[in-house]
Amino acid sequence: MRKLRAIANYAKGLNMHGADPEIFDCVEDKMKWHKFEPRTVSKRVIQLIENVDRSLLTPKEEFCLDLFLFSYYAGGMVNVDVCHLTYNMIQGNQVIYEPLLIEKSKQIIEKHEGQGIDNYVFPVFTKKHTTEAKMRNRVIQISNRVSKTLTKVCNILDIKEDITWYSARDTFISR
Repeated sequence: MRKLRAIANYAKGLNMHGADPEIFDCVEDKMKWHKFEPRTVSKRVIQLIENVDRSLLTPKEEFCLDLFLFSYYAGGMVNVDVCHLTYNMIQGNQVIYEPLLIEKSKQIIEKHEGQGIDNYVFPVFTKKHTTEAKMRNRVIQISNRVSKTLTKVCNILDIKEDITWYSARDTFISR
């Protein structure tokens, strides 16, 4: 709707016959931008998540928690970049385009070493993910699993905040 209104405004500016952006006045409220709410979480919440009793999680949930924490430790690396991280992108203590790897992120890499196919750091993809579309769908699937795992961890820890994978990025950047 916003794009259509912008086109109508542009057309009116060109004095095009029939261009009337006022027709959007009746839906103005529906086109308003929602208030942005940062998804940052406190250091205390991150520490609680780090120390959650992992015996309450399935192996897949534990892996999802590792992906979230790695994202946070690696400078708020976004989910797609975490999933597509390869070993040749790591040089010493540094991911080529991100900050230094801290000890906690190196421990997560070591924990999953040798589990990923080809040169991937994390076991996100399998041999059946042969196209970009399949890989993109897999990243979406993993992201949903990470969200469900974070919801479970928050319930275990009685954390009332809504934490998503993107919270790792927002939280790291805000610090």
